[in-house]
Amino acid sequence: MSDCIMTGEELARRCADIAANRKTIYMYACYGFQVTDAAIRSKSAQNLNGWYTSARIAHLKEKANQTPPVWGFDCVNLIKGILWGWTGDETKEKGGAKYATNGVPDTNADGMIARCSDVSTDFREIAVGEAVWMKGHIGVYIGQGLCVECTPKWADGVQITAVWNIGIQRQDVDEAREAALDRLRGRRDASKRVEGRKGKDAAGKADASGLRSGQMGRGRGLRREDDGRRQPLSGGAGPSGHGDGG
Repeated sequence: MSDCIMTGEELARRCADIAANRKTIYMYACYGFQVTDAAIRSKSAQNLNGWYTSARIAHLKEKANQTPPVWGFDCVNLIKGILWGWTGDETKEKGGAKYATNGVPDTNADGMIARCSDVSTDFREIAVGEAVWMKGHIGVYIGQGLCVECTPKWADGVQITAVWNIGIQRQDVDEAREAALDRLRGRRDASKRVEGRKGKDAAGKADASGLRSGQMGRGRGLRREDDGRRQPLSGGAGPSGHGDGG
């Protein structure tokens, strides 16, 4: 087996593609499950940290059994699902992902960043595909001051948001989003960088990422579970995912 599952750029591209082109919803402890009545029953029966309340179950049922399907993820499970083989295959309940494959460990957001190398709170040299983390939550940096994260906030699902630690002007968020997506799609004319700026006039609540924290960090690489050594599972990024959500 190769030491590298995919590059950081590819991880970022796949995250961004899900955010831009798939119907998703935040569904705790799911790594790309089709939202169906059966999936909701199965997960709610596990009583995972009490997350599946009657109100949340009712909300999920509103999205169930659609064509094309709505896909359920949480923050760490978005990354895990991709590294475990999620392709959005509608013929498969979990989109093609297979649990605990590719040597990628099942861990929560905090365990994931602990396995990453070069963890830092310095965002000046952050690379596309790096993990972006705060306690209990994690996403993937996609460039232009933006990340992809799965959160029940704002759009309630996999979405592109502004990284608070970098800072980006509210009026620049849409332009930055298009530039980042164009770059990840390989459009070489998307070379313009939308510079971020910290301060009171940085992106407001409607545009700011939930990953905003003084304790926010970034990291790359991930230790394989099968040998314990640090391996560049996804080049410049490399988190896995988790069954406990985030």
